[in-house]
Amino acid sequence: MLLTLLRHPEALATLADERLLISGVDELIRFDGPAQGTSRVAVWPTELHGVTVEPGQVVMTALAAANRDPDEFPEPDRLLLDRNPNRHLGFGWGVHACVGSAFGQLAIQEVVAALAAAPPLRLAGEPVRRHTATVRSIAELPVSFDG
Repeated sequence: MLLTLLRHPEALATLADERLLISGVDELIRFDGPAQGTSRVAVWPTELHGVTVEPGQVVMTALAAANRDPDEFPEPDRLLLDRNPNRHLGFGWGVHACVGSAFGQLAIQEVVAALAAAPPLRLAGEPVRRHTATVRSIAELPVSFDG
């Protein structure tokens, strides 16, 4: 989220408007959220788009790709802080939704509000991402306060 805001400084200024904070945080989660994918084991035969998945087979879901689906999200590569509806999969969905999603959204809202009120941050070097298959995170994010 912080890297996205640093790369889109106009977004942080926009999020200073509390009316956009909730939809803006949802958009930040959709745009570059940590959940990239997950897997599930089929418990009964299921057909998906003409392919039969047998019990015991593993199905990989690409949550990040779904969050960029142009059929669900018009202009999926644009950060639109007032995107509505925004049915992103950043916290999963249905019975597999993250139990901490409400807390996560609230925590991100508080961080964004604090950043909006703080002296401006800027990138002070090249970010380094962790290389994992299903979770996207930052290993190093060098920043500096301006002013």
